[in-house]
Amino acid sequence: MGDRESVRALLQRYRPFLEHLADRRLNGVLRQRVSPSDVVQETLQKMHGALSTFHGNTEREFTAWITQILRNTIIDTARKHGGEARDVARDEPLQTQDGASTIWYEPAADSLTPSQKLIKGEQVLQLFAAMDALPQEQRTAVRLRHLEGQSLQQISDGMHKSPAAVAGLIKRGIQALRLKLKDDEL
Repeated sequence: MGDRESVRALLQRYRPFLEHLADRRLNGVLRQRVSPSDVVQETLQKMHGALSTFHGNTEREFTAWITQILRNTIIDTARKHGGEARDVARDEPLQTQDGASTIWYEPAADSLTPSQKLIKGEQVLQLFAAMDALPQEQRTAVRLRHLEGQSLQQISDGMHKSPAAVAGLIKRGIQALRLKLKDDEL
């Protein structure tokens, strides 16, 4: 019973991270047929079934493993629905303005120690969990601006909102993230 709960907790811990990756990787045609959360649910089911085949020892290896399962799930979903998956070769690690990677299995900086990389990984999971709690429009605006580096005009065009409305969504989203992350520290 305890092992089952541990596995469930582990998979749920990675859900926001996987949803973010799925959201980035689903193209417009495929997105009309399936949602990122559907792809993540299928990925989590595959992970659960294949957990005994994972032979890594580190979180970095686990993250690479689950990311590959997600990629395969997206490709399978695209084939099933007759669309094409977004070319994963075009994907690049998300980086913050200070150069820190939001994908911790990629080097965040050459000078980080293993424990610092682990801490960064924990912070990334907390960030995605906090973002998951935001209202959809705030989450989208914050993700596009701060994780994907789009301009305010690009975001407003994509969301069909005025730049002022998008700026408000981003501001409220960042404020909510700060509060949530600060509360989590306590």
